[in-house]
Amino acid sequence: QRQQRQQRQQRQQYQSTDEALDETTRLLEDTRKDIAAGERRAGRIAADVEAQGDSLRVSKFYAEDMGAISQEASAAIRIMERKAAAKKAYLWSIIIVLVILNGLVLYRELTNRGRLI
Repeated sequence: QRQQRQQRQQRQQYQSTDEALDETTRLLEDTRKDIAAGERRAGRIAADVEAQGDSLRVSKFYAEDMGAISQEASAAIRIMERKAAAKKAYLWSIIIVLVILNGLVLYRELTNRGRLI
């Protein structure tokens, strides 16, 4: 009986050990599957990050290009502002000269070349 009990205990230990090994094997397989899925996800993420990096490099190129165009446009606008100011000053000077000449003509007409009518 004692020997049978020991054998039964050993069988139970072996069975517990087998169950523990089976559980460990199942967990190991699950872990391997998780690792494989993680590697696939990491690969997709790496591809996405690389695509985003390419997109950012292209965007940076366009931004730099737009910056250069903006600077050129600003310079052109400043030149146009200076030309407009010069033309405005020229027109005001013509208006002033015409007003003075009109005043002189009116004076001469009213005074009949310096004489009253």
